[in-house]
Amino acid sequence: DLWAAEVDYGQISQVVNNLIINANDAMPEGGTITIRCENVLVSVRDNLPLKAGKYLRITVADRGHGIPEQYLPRIFEPYFTTKHASQGTGIGLYMCKQIVENSMKGKIFAKNQDNGVCFIIIIPILTD
Repeated sequence: DLWAAEVDYGQISQVVNNLIINANDAMPEGGTITIRCENVLVSVRDNLPLKAGKYLRITVADRGHGIPEQYLPRIFEPYFTTKHASQGTGIGLYMCKQIVENSMKGKIFAKNQDNGVCFIIIIPILTD
């Protein structure tokens, strides 16, 4: 029953795959990655940088170590990484943001949760 959204298969695959790779890297001992898609109604009361309306929300959550709070505002910057230099370039989340916000006209956020991180992608649906 998901609402239809216009996305490029290759681009959405790149975004989700990158988030899964990062989630997997955050759980070296193993763990659970949860991916969820759902319809959402955004209103002005939600205090999001989006117009009120119908959207598709994709969440990718892990049960890893989380992102230190001081780094959370910077994770979408190009070349910023919390990984060891041999494990990451800092370009993956930057590319995710560019694809979601420029190509799909949506938004991507990250927030720490009790155990791990949750990435939230909100993209506009096709209108009738």
